[in-house]
Amino acid sequence: PDSFVGYFPPGTESPLINQFGYCDTAIISPGLVADCKANRLLFKDVVATALGKNSEVPFAYINSKEDAVQIGYYIAIAATFGRNVSSWITPSMYYTGVNAMLEYYANNGHTNMLMYMVSSPMHTYMDDSFMYTAGAKGLFQQGDFGLIDYISTLPLWNGETLTGACEGELRNLDDAPALWTGYCDSALDGREFTQGVQQQIA
Repeated sequence: PDSFVGYFPPGTESPLINQFGYCDTAIISPGLVADCKANRLLFKDVVATALGKNSEVPFAYINSKEDAVQIGYYIAIAATFGRNVSSWITPSMYYTGVNAMLEYYANNGHTNMLMYMVSSPMHTYMDDSFMYTAGAKGLFQQGDFGLIDYISTLPLWNGETLTGACEGELRNLDDAPALWTGYCDSALDGREFTQGVQQQIA
């Protein structure tokens, strides 16, 4: 997935998912229908189910630490639900929320979830020339493992390995800075997926 993690204001995503008709589509997992119709289904539940059902497929996320468009989505939804300004978020709050969602997948045994995190406010890379110049350090700092290297590794052949990337000092989310995104979530550090191995363990 390129530049969409699905971080919503609290109490908004479940009714939105229901109102958009997802509960009655053919693509919803049967085990999620009851929660969906009861306005209890979260986006992370949908993704976690997909990760579990496709454990042989790497979900190779690309995201920016301060994605301006995803932050804009959050603010727009908060405003639509009549929330006050306290529901609006800073880049650091957004980044912490995104990391918390990714931790949820990691902590629930989804070894096929990987993230390449770019230090920038950019939204989407696959349709832009930044795909060739960006790295974990920024839009013009590829380093030893640029975004294009991450993308070019896919699809994986059996036995090949893909690793995620993030630039910054490692921090526990409980110790995440309030006004700074120059860190990496220690719980997500060092994640890698080897084709043909994880799915045999699961």
